[in-house]
Amino acid sequence: MKTLPIRYYLLILLFAHSWVSYAQPAREFLFSDDRPVSISGFGGVLLELSSLEGELVPSGGFSLAALFDQTFFAGFYGMGTFKRLDKSFPELQQVDMAFGHGGLWLGYLNQSHRLIHPSVSLKVGGGGVYLAERERNEFIFEEENRIDEDALFVLTPQAEVELNVAPWMKIKAGVGYRFVSDVDTPYLNQRDFTSMVGNLSLYFGWFNSGYSYQ
Repeated sequence: MKTLPIRYYLLILLFAHSWVSYAQPAREFLFSDDRPVSISGFGGVLLELSSLEGELVPSGGFSLAALFDQTFFAGFYGMGTFKRLDKSFPELQQVDMAFGHGGLWLGYLNQSHRLIHPSVSLKVGGGGVYLAERERNEFIFEEENRIDEDALFVLTPQAEVELNVAPWMKIKAGVGYRFVSDVDTPYLNQRDFTSMVGNLSLYFGWFNSGYSYQ
């Protein structure tokens, strides 16, 4: 029986190896040398409308975040508002309230390259509420006018829609729900702060590209 030269066996083995390598898809990783991660950043101003003590009240704030692959972001935020309480207290004159909170801000952008695209975010923070009696025009944070204060925990998940105005500017509108806990004051409770929220935001940053880390 005639045997094939060894070079034919080598060619067959080489062809089989090439076919198996072609048929098997390349394994993908979130972080690898072949997939650089684009890092940029942005910041902006926030305008929020929510219920405080059963009344719609505007709040203002800011945010600052790092943006990864134009898809995920992580940063910080701060929000605050003032309000004159509607409740009457027999032993007090007019009572003003200051409510503020800030902390960690996380989010995900879906297909951020599109002109209009959805996103979701989560704010996890702490803050405080301050109550002061105002007989004339004293500033609410003056120690002699303060009648109560309390620290609280705030959690706000949101669904949003973004508009790409320019490579360096975005407008975002969203709705969410603000959960507030740990309110311990004889004048207010957490139901006065827990509320649906609607907001409008304006952001400036690097939304077209970023530093590629490999």
